[in-house]
Amino acid sequence: MELHGSFAIYKGNEYKASKKKDNIILYSKDKETEKSGFTMNPTGTSYINVVAKEDVEKYYTKRLIGYYKKDFFEITEDDEEDYVIYSPEKNYSLLDMGFRQIGKGEYEKRVNKKEVQEVHFEYESIL
Repeated sequence: MELHGSFAIYKGNEYKASKKKDNIILYSKDKETEKSGFTMNPTGTSYINVVAKEDVEKYYTKRLIGYYKKDFFEITEDDEEDYVIYSPEKNYSLLDMGFRQIGKGEYEKRVNKKEVQEVHFEYESIL
């Protein structure tokens, strides 16, 4: 399951998606989507289908969010026992909370799932 990014609902199914001019490009790793008009993309990594933006039911971003210690953080990885949580800079020290800096103003930390509460998806409409 994809934890974050841009998605579209097309014919009742959710697909990873991106916008190009007046079209939405749908992405799938499922070979069965060939039956619905998807073709292998030039890189050979996934199947794609380019549709008019009017043909998608919804186009949105979603992020998996969880409450850890004293704030909400984006969850960027999910395995059996742990999450990797991510944050831009805050008005308090993330380093003091055990985060490691992964880029300018970007921090992450691997935490046990039992330490994270109120896990949920946040959605924001694009179209």
